[in-house]
Amino acid sequence: RAPWLGVVFFLHGRGNRAADMITHAAAAAELGLLAVFADQANHGARELSPFNNRAWEQENWAHACDMYGQMVQAANELSLQIGLLPALLDVAFKRVAVVGISQGGHAALLAATAEPRIDVCVAIIGSADYEQNLRSRYERLCNLFAKEGRPNVPTFESLFPAGLAKLVASFDPIRNGARLAAGTRPILMLNGGNDALVPKEGNVALVEQIAPLYEAAGVPSHLRCVIFPDAGHEVTADMQLEVRDWLGVHMRQQQ
Repeated sequence: RAPWLGVVFFLHGRGNRAADMITHAAAAAELGLLAVFADQANHGARELSPFNNRAWEQENWAHACDMYGQMVQAANELSLQIGLLPALLDVAFKRVAVVGISQGGHAALLAATAEPRIDVCVAIIGSADYEQNLRSRYERLCNLFAKEGRPNVPTFESLFPAGLAKLVASFDPIRNGARLAAGTRPILMLNGGNDALVPKEGNVALVEQIAPLYEAAGVPSHLRCVIFPDAGHEVTADMQLEVRDWLGVHMRQQQ
């Protein structure tokens, strides 16, 4: 039985599939870490309805609920995998990380908020504030309707209903910062300064909220948020280097 094994779970973005994470997983494997990646709900081999992966601009008016549902499911499945895979592989997970991109970045923060067995969290072009993110998208939708001369844009409340708002309030990292920061686990967030799809403000606000917890514990370096000013909604080479360095340091602690 392996005495120690570091594992990294990779969560891909909306419209992508597990195969898109191979390069990132290979980089983790080069560090001696086990890389786990799979198709997320309604993606890749698990796709049931392509329409439900569309956004408001493509007239999927359930977009906010569809995406959050996939994120919650990703977090729940990750918890199951953390418990089940050691038994299946006959190994011991002594250090667990989650790395997510875009929708997977949202889900990574969501999972870490709910799952204390996650030791390290990395969110790439994701957001800790789902409602703020969707309000930004709503502004884009309104601008699109105005540009096309289309009347009767749906209200935000109809697209982000009260039931969803209640669910988000219960689970979202920005509203549960102390839970996410439990044990001052290492958290890395990388965003593009020109990202029109996932604005950086959600993660900047999270850092302002939980940074005092890390400072009080004497480990301010365990919380890092990097904004790449010229980057849009993309994973740059510099972002990949940040992730590799972060995992190299924090996944080898307590070996």
